[in-house]
Amino acid sequence: MRLSGICVYKHEATSSLDTDEVQVLFQLIRSLQKKNIAILFISHRLDEVYEISDRITVLKDGMYEGTYLTSELSQNELVTKMVGRELDKRDKTVREHKNSSEECVISLEQIVSRPKLKNISLHVKKGEIVGLAGLLGSGRTETAQVMFGYTVPDAGNILLKGEKVSLRSPRDGLKHKMAFCTENRREEGIIPNMSVKDNILLSSLKTISSHGFLNRAKGDKIVQQYIERFQIKTPSPEQKIKNLSGGNQQKVILARWLATDPDFIIFDEPTRGIDVGAKRDVENLVAQIADMGIAVLLISSEMSELSRNCDRVYVLRDGNVAGEVSGEEINPDTITEIMAEGKRENEN
Repeated sequence: MRLSGICVYKHEATSSLDTDEVQVLFQLIRSLQKKNIAILFISHRLDEVYEISDRITVLKDGMYEGTYLTSELSQNELVTKMVGRELDKRDKTVREHKNSSEECVISLEQIVSRPKLKNISLHVKKGEIVGLAGLLGSGRTETAQVMFGYTVPDAGNILLKGEKVSLRSPRDGLKHKMAFCTENRREEGIIPNMSVKDNILLSSLKTISSHGFLNRAKGDKIVQQYIERFQIKTPSPEQKIKNLSGGNQQKVILARWLATDPDFIIFDEPTRGIDVGAKRDVENLVAQIADMGIAVLLISSEMSELSRNCDRVYVLRDGNVAGEVSGEEINPDTITEIMAEGKRENEN
């Protein structure tokens, strides 16, 4: 059979699409396939790879590892070939911290922020990982921006440890010991032409300064501590961050914010665009951060990621909280059902 053309879909073509939009894209791909057009689809999302592909080619560390029929290669086998080792197969991230009686670090009460947010009420406790789910346009990122001070709400209250506060800029968020890992790592997260060291220290210059002078020894100690703790793969702290892999860039951003000693941290799509090995590393780091007693808000479009890592999940729909689930109720089917229908409340 002669192919009439080749179509290459860009790297992570579905990263900014919701579930319905991904299916529209896949319908287009299948229609092109019927016209004898070959499709090269590049993605870290394994479920999508298995849904749309006939064969899978694996690259590892810039080298060709092999090509396999999709029907003959399990996901576990694929992951092992991609990262060079078997990953932990647990369904739920193991947590040490018990948060059932801990204090509430941040609460939103009936937040309105036009045009996206109509009525958002939620809370996050010390040492708790709370997920935020919803389709594209449901108000997830807008909620996080209100919590950090990027956006001033039109109505409603923000409470930090029970006290009403006014957050009018990210500077106010930082002042109240908050941190925000943005979803757009390359454009809003890293400073590409700066070193790993400078990227880590960017938000904590005050802590390593005295009378306007930087304490370089103190800064070097902090950087080395986080490179070792987060296992950041870099030839040296002076390496430009743009030369690191996506997973290691994300670890640098995590280190930057953790170095500010926050009480509350927002992770907006922290594993977007990184490989499966780095993804599990980042998820484990998020769990470690919560185990330190830091309140965590985890925004993700991947239902399985929320199911593995969260203690509770709020589901947003059209700028409202459509439902809340916790514990064993947190699973992709339940979250998807609330996205579609709403009207489900946590009875706990």
